Amino acid sequence: MDRFGKIFFPKNIREKVPDNEFEVVIENDHIELIPIRNPLELFGTLRSVSTKKLEELHGEEHDLDA
Repeated sequence: MDRFGKIFFPKNIREKVPDNEFEVVIENDHIELIPIRNPLELFGTLRSVSTKKLEELHGEEHDLDA
């Protein structure tokens, strides 16, 4: 870790973990980094969830300022 708190990983570790955003969990003297996947990559991966409504909305413009 550098003086600014940045953690640098060797290339062999970066190649094994394609994600670049992580949830950080700190307990006692233990730091756990949990990769956060892009939600768009997860679209349609859960078979038990009905995606019919999502498919209707997919591709439409959405007002996020509401």
